Amino acid sequence: MFTAGAANRFAQGYRPGNNRLTVSYFRDLPAYLFIPPQGPLPGVQFRRARETDAQSLGRTCYAHRSKSLFQDEFQRSLRAQNTGHRVHLLAVRKERIVGSAQLIAYVRTSSTFAHRVEIADLIVDRLYRDQGIGTALIGILEQIASHAGFTRVEIGVMAANERALALYQRLGFTIKGELALPGGAKAFVLYKATAAPARR
Repeated sequence: MFTAGAANRFAQGYRPGNNRLTVSYFRDLPAYLFIPPQGPLPGVQFRRARETDAQSLGRTCYAHRSKSLFQDEFQRSLRAQNTGHRVHLLAVRKERIVGSAQLIAYVRTSSTFAHRVEIADLIVDRLYRDQGIGTALIGILEQIASHAGFTRVEIGVMAANERALALYQRLGFTIKGELALPGGAKAFVLYKATAAPARR
């Protein structure tokens, strides 16, 4: 899994949360956080990924990736989610997984306190794009980040992915950094302040 934001944080001494940490940021989350802030999408439900989702997710959203590589990344994601350091969020329509995104807490190598949180691996099934699913996935993960006490989220995008960059900027993300990647590619890191947690 590559994320532009992750490359930036690794250079700053941050690492993804793992099961050696004692702090669980996303273990117990109330159900209302899984409702998009823009309102429910008709026929679409949002929930955490489960072990049994591997085949469906790989077929609909990651068909372009090798099966073994996807399986390794998916299992790593589930392990981090089970320890409360990551949320792997799915959009499901009529039992078909149509979208996926992750929220990842990062920690400094010398501390167990996560200073950064990133939205990563956002993908929507090609058959279901332009229906608000990507926007809803981002909105839900922003709500979860705010609920967990993070005051901002970041997201990385390849400079060549103009469609995704336009979406992130439309949703309020601002470019804060630029990365030169191996092979001459360029990526942007964008930040956005989270809204105050909703009172329930």
